[in-house]
Amino acid sequence: MQDCREEEMSIQPPSFKENPLRPEQLKSLSWMLKCESDSNPYFEKVEVEAIFKPFAWRAEMKASVKSNIRGGILGDQVGFGKTAMMIALVDCSRDAAVINSKKSNDSGRISTAATLVIVPKHLPLQWAEEVKKFVGSSMTVIVIKNMVDLNKLTVGAVLNADMIICAESI
Repeated sequence: MQDCREEEMSIQPPSFKENPLRPEQLKSLSWMLKCESDSNPYFEKVEVEAIFKPFAWRAEMKASVKSNIRGGILGDQVGFGKTAMMIALVDCSRDAAVINSKKSNDSGRISTAATLVIVPKHLPLQWAEEVKKFVGSSMTVIVIKNMVDLNKLTVGAVLNADMIICAESI
């Protein structure tokens, strides 16, 4: 497990004007941005051993595959501001998300720059309020609390969204 105590502080997220992050949160943000970048590869390793008894041979095979796995677990204590840091990560990553959503896609799927946030069923509105508190109206947010909200959702709304907050029960 990695920690962020030795990280340099990130700059304040672009839309965090009224409620800036604290220095320790900026270190966490810097660490999260690094985890989300492609410059931190993960090497998946497999080792296999076989024995060929008639000749008393032993063979050992090792293989390593480089994978770019992004993400991590933000496991700070209660009250440390995990929600604010996640909103800050989305705020800092919006330009990259737009670029990635415009890449060609032959699978028939509709690409969107929106970040999907799945929360416990009692928290979607609280998350929406937190987004508004930190970034004001600079982010377009869709809240899906139940099937009624989901059925009202349009493709256009998803394409224009920056964040979609969805209850885990959906």
